Amino acid sequence: MRVPTNPGTPCPGLDICGLKNVCDGSGSCVRNPLCECPGLDDGNPCTIDMCNGDAAIHSPEVDGTPCNSGDACTTLGVCQTGLCITPPPIVCSNAGEVCLQGACAKTCNSPLGRMISTGQAVHSIVTTDMDGDGATDLIMAGFGGIHLRHGFAFDVNHFVVMGSYYSNLIVADIDGNNKLDLVSSKSLGDSMESYLVTNLNQGNDTFAPSVILASGVGAFSTVARDFNGDGKVDLAAAFGAGIGVFLNKGDGMFAPEVDYAPEAPAAFVMAEDLNGDGNIDIAAAIPMLDEIVLLFNDGNGAFGGPVKIALTNSPTSLAMGDLNGDGKLDLAVGNGGISVFLNDGTGAFTLANEFAAGLVPVSMATADLNGDGALDLATVNASPPSMTTLLNMGTGTFGTPNFFMLGNLPVDIVAADLNGDAKSDIAVVDEDEAVLRLVFNSCMQ
Repeated sequence: MRVPTNPGTPCPGLDICGLKNVCDGSGSCVRNPLCECPGLDDGNPCTIDMCNGDAAIHSPEVDGTPCNSGDACTTLGVCQTGLCITPPPIVCSNAGEVCLQGACAKTCNSPLGRMISTGQAVHSIVTTDMDGDGATDLIMAGFGGIHLRHGFAFDVNHFVVMGSYYSNLIVADIDGNNKLDLVSSKSLGDSMESYLVTNLNQGNDTFAPSVILASGVGAFSTVARDFNGDGKVDLAAAFGAGIGVFLNKGDGMFAPEVDYAPEAPAAFVMAEDLNGDGNIDIAAAIPMLDEIVLLFNDGNGAFGGPVKIALTNSPTSLAMGDLNGDGKLDLAVGNGGISVFLNDGTGAFTLANEFAAGLVPVSMATADLNGDGALDLATVNASPPSMTTLLNMGTGTFGTPNFFMLGNLPVDIVAADLNGDAKSDIAVVDEDEAVLRLVFNSCMQ
């Protein structure tokens, strides 16, 4: 049972007033509410805003500190004597292009892209062929429940699970009947209570009622793999208290959770064989500690570690794939840009490259977007709301980022063939606009 820490409890870090950050009661660490005074935020990225009693004080940032002027036609600048100094703004002269973070970005409107209303806000999306007809289907979770759209038309919206709010959705055959089941986080109305739940597939687009695996705080991320080599799909989930592993009994039910606590809440979790021993290991992002942790599997579904990878910024997304073509699984981390860590085959990772993306890349997908056989990267970014694609040169080095304007609050991205042309397209859900955006491969070339 996981219960959020009581509101007001101190948590790691100091806010801009020098006070300890506090828990907000829902599992997040936020600025101390005592740190408020009139005029605190002066809107200048090159001043340090602090309260001295009821008076706001604005001190110049250290010269050379990176800054964002807020002008979409300029790149990041540097602070000098309390001002944000940026290069001259660019001019976008091609039709359909707009400024985005100092670059000219495409808008990908019809016919190169397609926008579909989801009716209610959607938090996460997965792709699969649910009905076995060879066309990619889209399953989305958000307010109102979980709904399915069959490809390649995506016109009809089937609500397959009804409920208040579902998020962090994955699909896997957890009861061994060759039908894909649902695993997600379920929240109940305005209550802080949330659950990690499963819904077993009963065929013909119908699913059984939710079965609770863990309660208190829902999973921020979940992955399904066989961790103990018994041929059954197990689960690993990122919780506010760490990483929980659930071993499958074989009938869709799971053994009690085993916790692996990496000292702070985990936000993203992925699982693959990282050290070449044939066992499925775990990689997870720990935003509060600016690090990735690796848990290595002993072959029986028990994990050693954690082994830590230090980052320069808080991780906001995570992806895994062979990025340099050597047959070993590498990591791409969204942390104020994209950091690529290459695997030497033993599970030891080295920072190879860092690339620009949006300031907050909240979700990332890997796919061969240009047909050259190398895995490329695509992210959706919360600031500014956009999509970034990075084409792989084949060695884990990526070309100039391509930026695309994309909605108000894109929150999740997946890559798959969405129109039957055997090329990788992209689907993005926007939680604020309650829309599904399909970005076809032709738009990305």
